[in-house]
Amino acid sequence: MLTDKLFEKVLIAPAKSGADRLYVVSGYATPSMVYKHFYEKGMGNFQVSLIIGMSSIEGIARAYHQEFKDLAQRDYKGRFECWYMTKLPPVHSKAYGWFAGNKPRQAFAGSANYTQNAFMEKQREVMVDADPAEVLSYFRSLLSESINCLDSKVERVIKLVDIERRRTKVPTQPTIVASPRLLPVVLGDDAPAVRVSLLDNKGQLPQRSGLNWGQRPEYRRNPDQAYIRLSSDVYTQKFFPPRGKHFTIVTDDGQTFDAVIAQDRGKAIETHFDNAFLGRYFRQRLGLASGSRVELSHLTQYGRTDIDFMKIDDETYYLDFSV
Repeated sequence: MLTDKLFEKVLIAPAKSGADRLYVVSGYATPSMVYKHFYEKGMGNFQVSLIIGMSSIEGIARAYHQEFKDLAQRDYKGRFECWYMTKLPPVHSKAYGWFAGNKPRQAFAGSANYTQNAFMEKQREVMVDADPAEVLSYFRSLLSESINCLDSKVERVIKLVDIERRRTKVPTQPTIVASPRLLPVVLGDDAPAVRVSLLDNKGQLPQRSGLNWGQRPEYRRNPDQAYIRLSSDVYTQKFFPPRGKHFTIVTDDGQTFDAVIAQDRGKAIETHFDNAFLGRYFRQRLGLASGSRVELSHLTQYGRTDIDFMKIDDETYYLDFSV
């Protein structure tokens, strides 16, 4: 019975030993877990096929659905595919079957969902050895009751849940609650939240960091590159995930990003694949051309020099840059 180091033992070691195809049936799953799994070094060009089992009764967060689609058709096209259960009763199972080509290698079953909370020892889970052929047979038996995330009919057969926010005052310091909300959620007064300034300690907008990180032609950087600077009074509160853990940012205008906490002491939020994603997003919100330098006057004209972050759960945060 496995009770510790599940990420390494269940999701990493089989691939490093020659397995290249993973079939997953999981009650719940998060896009940030998929990014974390594929981003692991030394894994080779493995593939993941995932069925999310509880979608038939609980639906899928619309932001997660968009990220699963991005994973399947853009970020890891040909390496990741995902289905949502559409039939009742829902599937709460967690099973993982590894293959090398068509040859079974290893399999596991137990309590751990395909999420970072389950596999990064945020909570206690148990996994046991299983038969890879049986896991694959179980996976295939569920396909006829599932719909691919790229299917145009998803919105007609799966409930897609939006994240809404009531207009409430956000504290300047994090307010942590004992039990983070689960999706679906309406963010209100009791949502853990923090306000993050886009300005430096002198009240100025940095010209070569933060939103202007890419404004360094001598380094031939993409001028849209950007990160969100976290001041010491924010990153020391441990409001955001630890450095290196992937999480999803959902914005007030419906965009989604896979993000990580980065830099020394975890003082920055960056987008995983390309920091230019974040820079282009803020330039669009400010009405600026791609690649242009962001000035303090642009923020003041827009009406904000800060961002509100609200914590939905340990892998999902809501970003509000609305005026």
